[in-house]
Amino acid sequence: MKRAKILFVVILMAFVSKTAGATQFEFMSFAGLRTGGHFSVTGEDFVKFSFDDGLAYGLTFGIVTRSNLQVEFMWSREDSLLRASLLGGSGLELFDIHVDQYHLNFVIFLGDGMSRVQPYLLIGLGATYFDPKPAMSGETRFSWSLGGGVK
Repeated sequence: MKRAKILFVVILMAFVSKTAGATQFEFMSFAGLRTGGHFSVTGEDFVKFSFDDGLAYGLTFGIVTRSNLQVEFMWSREDSLLRASLLGGSGLELFDIHVDQYHLNFVIFLGDGMSRVQPYLLIGLGATYFDPKPAMSGETRFSWSLGGGVK
């Protein structure tokens, strides 16, 4: 049921993003592959913890402030798995984890504003919330993003 609700919201937002194109606002849903990251802990039995690569999806709401700049709020989620690598190289699956990002993004358009396809750069600042499953206390950390593409 939860996945059906998410799918409904993604489809709805895809429709809204097309109909809102004539205004200065943009709603958009997205999905893609997010590469996993890792971090190390010294003085413990486990040397390196890593997140699996996985499907990321989310929503953005943007406001065009100038012809070449858009400011947007982005929420994205990745359902991942946390692994631990021992000193000898063997790995252990620890638990499932939701990784939620909340970012304020600055989208800088590089092409001609009249073109149907516009290349852009994206710089984002915000927070990432790590929510382990089964219920354990989560943790929020500062995060940033850098990206690019075409719209």
